[in-house]
Amino acid sequence: MRYYGSGANAQRIVITEFNPLLLNPQIFVIGEAGMTLVAGAIATWDDQTVNGFNFAQTNPAFRPVPTVINENIFATYNGVNNTLASGVLPACNDFTAWAVYHDFGAAPSGEPIFDRQPANGMRLERNQPVAGASWGWRIRNTSLYVALAGAGPHIIIGRRTGAVGDLWLDSTTIVGSAAVSATALSALVSALGNNSSSLSIGQFGFVDRAMTDVECARLVWYAGAKYKFAVT
Repeated sequence: MRYYGSGANAQRIVITEFNPLLLNPQIFVIGEAGMTLVAGAIATWDDQTVNGFNFAQTNPAFRPVPTVINENIFATYNGVNNTLASGVLPACNDFTAWAVYHDFGAAPSGEPIFDRQPANGMRLERNQPVAGASWGWRIRNTSLYVALAGAGPHIIIGRRTGAVGDLWLDSTTIVGSAAVSATALSALVSALGNNSSSLSIGQFGFVDRAMTDVECARLVWYAGAKYKFAVT
C-alpha cells in the first residue's frame, strides 16, 4: 500500500507489484541476487526458489562475467567457452521458460539461452532464418520461430501446452504458435548459455506447467519496466 500527495490531498493506492517468484518457478535466477564471483567471474548463480537448482561452473576459464545494462546486472557470455550448469531438473510435461537477454554478437545456428539435455529435453535458442529477419528464436525440435528485434534488452518466453508451442518477444500477446512435440521432458541436467552463446542474460526462469496468457503478459510488462525496453 502506498500514499501519494499530502494532507487533505493524500490518496491511498493499493499496488500489487509483480515478482517472478509468484509464478512458483522450478528454477529462477536474476542478476542482482545469488551471483558468487571468483576473480571477477561468475562461479555460481544461485536459484532463488526453494528448490536449490543452482547454476555453477568449476572451470575458471569457462565462467561468464557480470556486466551492468540499463542499471541491471547481467551474466555476459563470450561466445567461445562460457557456460553454467544446474543440477538435474525433474521430468515434466507442459512448461514455460523465459529469459531477459541482451544480444551483443553474431548469431550462429543453435545458440541457446537454456538447454535441457539431451533427448526429450528442450532448448530456448536463437537459430534458423525466419521471414523478414536473418535469425529467429525457437523452441528446439520444432518449426516455431519468431524474429529477433535488435540488441535489446528483450524478454523471450517459450511455452508448451500439450502439442502446441507459443512464443512471446517483448509482447503481451503471442507472436508465434505452432504444433510441437508433446513428449514429456526427461529429468535432465540443464545449461544456461553454452560455448556459442554470445549474449548477456539478466534473468531466467523455468516453470513446469504452461503459464496462462495473463501470467505471460504480466511477466512481459514487469520485464519491460525493470530492464527499460518497449513492450508491444
